Amino acid sequence: MKELDWRVNTGIDELDYYIDGGFPKNRFIVVTGDVGTGRTIFSYQYLWAGLKNDEKCLLIATDRPADGIISQAIQFKWNFDKMMEEDMLKIHYIDTKTLCEWKAIDEIEHLLEKDHYDRMMLDNLSSIACGPLSPFNIITLTEWGWQRLPFYDIAMKNIEHIIRLCKKNEVTTVAISQKYHERTGDTFDTISDRKSDGLIVLNKEQIDRVTNRILEIKKLRFTNLKIARHEFRIAEKGITFTDERPAVDIFIKDKRLR
Repeated sequence: MKELDWRVNTGIDELDYYIDGGFPKNRFIVVTGDVGTGRTIFSYQYLWAGLKNDEKCLLIATDRPADGIISQAIQFKWNFDKMMEEDMLKIHYIDTKTLCEWKAIDEIEHLLEKDHYDRMMLDNLSSIACGPLSPFNIITLTEWGWQRLPFYDIAMKNIEHIIRLCKKNEVTTVAISQKYHERTGDTFDTISDRKSDGLIVLNKEQIDRVTNRILEIKKLRFTNLKIARHEFRIAEKGITFTDERPAVDIFIKDKRLR
């Protein structure tokens, strides 16, 4: 099997160059960072790359219903609406404020077993694993004196189960999480840092009144990482790296000639 046959392109050519052609196939990748760092755009771009390759995609959303997702995606010329009409994309909204976490996970399992998907996006992982209690509600309750350990034990088991489901159904998954600076680790739940096959952290850095966006590849199994930290910007067609290198241009040219 060729190297690229078991890689899944990310939709960001420069990133693909640095990670051996894309994410390892059928693996679980977590994208985390603060609000406004570009996690959702990164994940939509990943789905759009699959849709352009005639890959069937599933988007599990907890933060907004389908119309809000379609409206944001079309800003980057990613026509999710058309892909839904062609039955290449399914957007499934889960209201984690009213649905307990085991029921939400059951819905995901049903969707994966009912139809085969090549790619999946989870937005967001913490809400699905902890619902109907949000991560921040759990913190508030523990500050009020509730026992903290059971909440995190349940969330950890749920995340482990979600990861197993994705691998069992052979779907390459990008799951959004969020950093919480009062806790150690790069994700709120801390378990997905360790259990996932990949961890990508998006940050903003303020230097002399200039805001730089940084993508850091903290972990990616089955991959020979060349450089793990990159500056990027959000342009008309999504995320693109600003730390250009000749080798990247050669890789992109070669990839497009295939």
